Amino acid sequence: MLPKVSIGIVLFGEKYLEKMLPSLIQQDYKNVEFLLLDQEEKKWSASKFIKKNLPKIFNDPRIKIECGENLWHSGGHNKLILKALKNGAKFYICASNDMLYPKNLVSKTIKILEKKENLKFGSAAIKLRRWNFEKNEQTEIIDSCGIGIKKSHHFFDIGCGEKDSLKFSNPREIFGGSGALVIFRKKALEDVAVDSKFFDEKLHYKNDVDLAYRLQWAGWKSLFIPEVVAFHNRQLKSKPSLLELLSERKNTPRWAKESSLFG
Repeated sequence: MLPKVSIGIVLFGEKYLEKMLPSLIQQDYKNVEFLLLDQEEKKWSASKFIKKNLPKIFNDPRIKIECGENLWHSGGHNKLILKALKNGAKFYICASNDMLYPKNLVSKTIKILEKKENLKFGSAAIKLRRWNFEKNEQTEIIDSCGIGIKKSHHFFDIGCGEKDSLKFSNPREIFGGSGALVIFRKKALEDVAVDSKFFDEKLHYKNDVDLAYRLQWAGWKSLFIPEVVAFHNRQLKSKPSLLELLSERKNTPRWAKESSLFG
């Protein structure tokens, strides 16, 4: 039997739904559920939009939509992870609202992670390219091929801003998966849980770095899977060089600065 997979997305607003959701639910993997958490308190425009404009998706039995308080990215995904594990999921895919998904996202990544030689990997990242939402254009520019780490202990999105090429075409071990889209193995998440929490809820930005660090300490490796490609309309751009990081920080929203120990 195929291992159960839960895909969790924290929703806030309706901007991307009409394009994102149809791409998400086209998965060619049979044993999958979609956990959506609308955190726009007292408005919940995302869930209302889906019910009104995407009724087939709203009534899809694989989709479970919940409305609740704004727990930000960390708290929202912690809530969804607990639900996924309770539902019997062997893998949890931490996904994003602002993305276009390939239909083989689940089938290809799980097939690779289930190979005997890959059981050491507790998480995995796929290739993310930039999505120009305004032009509805899928570009060849890399958004992230996972989290990299420098000797100086600076973290960066691998390949960010570069044009896709052969150097991003081979699977390899990486430091961790970008919080925009990362696949977690159930056992790995359970090994790093603290008081039934996985992401640190004091961090709302760069929380993926913190979780990747703890997975490494627990002995879990992370794998980059280049064969699977999604498209991301990143709201905060990540640059690999220190000079660019300092320049970027001047224009980074205050919430991101205050919510990150690493930004």
